[in-house]
Amino acid sequence: MVRTSKFILLALAGLLSACSFGDIWEGEPKPKLSVDDFDEVAWQAAATAACRCMQAEGADSDEKCWADFNARWADLEELNYPPEMERMADSAFASAPVAAIPRCMEFNDGRACILEYYEYVVTDDMPKLCTDAEAQSVEDAYKQAQEAAIEAGLDSPESDLKAHEAAYIRVMEYQSNK
Repeated sequence: MVRTSKFILLALAGLLSACSFGDIWEGEPKPKLSVDDFDEVAWQAAATAACRCMQAEGADSDEKCWADFNARWADLEELNYPPEMERMADSAFASAPVAAIPRCMEFNDGRACILEYYEYVVTDDMPKLCTDAEAQSVEDAYKQAQEAAIEAGLDSPESDLKAHEAAYIRVMEYQSNK
């Protein structure tokens, strides 16, 4: 599911990037930079580093860990967007029990997105997942536990509970390994 969620996220970003935004921006303020000006690899590496900091530092480290990233992102927004231009909101892509949290920016010729992190959708106070492999591991634990519970004859609420317990344990493993 993580691969599917990320594929959908990237496919949508690619589709939007491939579209001509000339008609959308006509008569309105539009971004100044080209999508080619966005170094996706460097931005993704910076987001992953901030996420790893959150894993290592714990739940209250969000502001500290993302400070440099957010400052650099704000600088890029200031450079790219005219002051009067409204920015589009980013949307999460959920696939229980994990949601992909993107960060996107509009450009004059498309849109670029990176993945900030994945989060366990049951509760906000869980450690973030920083890579596809981590998110896939949590989804796999969830699915395996749910299938085992169903095979053992448990009904839906009980099998869901077992699945969430397994996913919770897997998420917490990433926190304790940092």
